[in-house]
Amino acid sequence: MLPGGEESEIQIILVRLQSKEAENGSLESRLNVLEQNTVPSLRKALKEIAMEKDAAVVSREDLSAQVRTLKKRAEEDAASLRAELNSTQQQTMGSSFVPSSPDQVLEKEMPIYLAVMFKESTLRQQEQQRLAEEQTRVASLMSENQELVLKISVLSSGASASGNIMQEDKEVLEKQLHDMAVALERLESSRQKLLMEIDNQSYEIEKLFDMLIDSSYQESINISKQSNGRVKECLKQNVELREALDKLRTESLSAQVLQLSANNTSIQWAYARVSFVLLQPIEILSYKPVLRNNIQSSLIKLKQDGSVTVVAQ
Repeated sequence: MLPGGEESEIQIILVRLQSKEAENGSLESRLNVLEQNTVPSLRKALKEIAMEKDAAVVSREDLSAQVRTLKKRAEEDAASLRAELNSTQQQTMGSSFVPSSPDQVLEKEMPIYLAVMFKESTLRQQEQQRLAEEQTRVASLMSENQELVLKISVLSSGASASGNIMQEDKEVLEKQLHDMAVALERLESSRQKLLMEIDNQSYEIEKLFDMLIDSSYQESINISKQSNGRVKECLKQNVELREALDKLRTESLSAQVLQLSANNTSIQWAYARVSFVLLQPIEILSYKPVLRNNIQSSLIKLKQDGSVTVVAQ
């Protein structure tokens, strides 16, 4: 038989062994539960996060393509606006001299500019909405990442006794989480770059729009001034032509009056001569039949020429 002290020590050791076996059994059962429930869910979550990461990368590429398309479309719209502005200027230069006010020109061109601006604003709102959705998705991924970190920390603290069994899975999870964190940082930096690029494109579009409006307004004002100058010059030339025409008419009338006055003077002189001859005594006339014949022929000639009629008028 063993002494009482040794027997008590053996019993204590047996109790400790039983407690250790019970603790090991509980740990094994807990590990089994973790392997059956938590680890598959974590792996599933990691797969979903990897899929979300791939989707985020694809969405980022789509967003970059859309930004390039938006930039190209803005350049095409700017080129079309320049072409329309040039055609409008050519039509204005080729039209009549009647000036059109700058307000009328702006009223004709403003609907085109407003349509382009509305189109660009709509595209910008769509891009901002997509960026907001992308930001929400990144935030959800970051929250899921934090939840996974908490779960891993809980698992690592709860299964410290069986760390050798879970060490490999833990390292794999930590590596995947590190990769996810790097991918999230890249996505966030890409999102910030895209936001800055969209803001720059919007600023350039607004600046180009303002420049087009200012240049169109200034060119319309210059065209209006040129047209007004041409109209004033034409009016001045018209006044000068009228004055020259009035002067020519006055000179022509003066020449006609002088000619009529000379004719009247010659007729009056001839009439006076005839009257003087007719008032002489009959005796003188009877002795000079040749002179009478000359006087009669002169009177007949005057009647045929119509000079007496002109004097009467």
